[in-house]
Amino acid sequence: DEDANIGHAVTRSVMGGFAYSGQVCNSVQRIYVHRARYDEFRQQFVQATQKLVLGDPLDDQTDIGPVINEAAAARIDQWVQDAVAQGATVAAGGGAPGDAHATDDSGKRQRYDAGNVRRGVWPGGGADVV
Repeated sequence: DEDANIGHAVTRSVMGGFAYSGQVCNSVQRIYVHRARYDEFRQQFVQATQKLVLGDPLDDQTDIGPVINEAAAARIDQWVQDAVAQGATVAAGGGAPGDAHATDDSGKRQRYDAGNVRRGVWPGGGADVV
């Protein structure tokens, strides 16, 4: 709708798409935006996603935690690759740091789970492909 409240649409779309790292059956999968408002929506949506805090889901400051397992991370990565192959542009995010592992403060590799995710590590793709 050309008269839509874009700020509200962005807020609800980000919440619906990224809550629980997008791993709920009713998460936002597609967003339809009126052509006349697309650039405005896209800019605000990308800005909002870039403000999301990545980290330990047990930390109240975290917006996005790890995905459930390596298969889920691979599935997300494949969706991004497929979208790009079909002409999409990655506007934010776009990938994980190599695989479903991170390096802890001592330099030791750790698997992603609620107990060892480090703030600022991107745990599983979750790209804003528009």
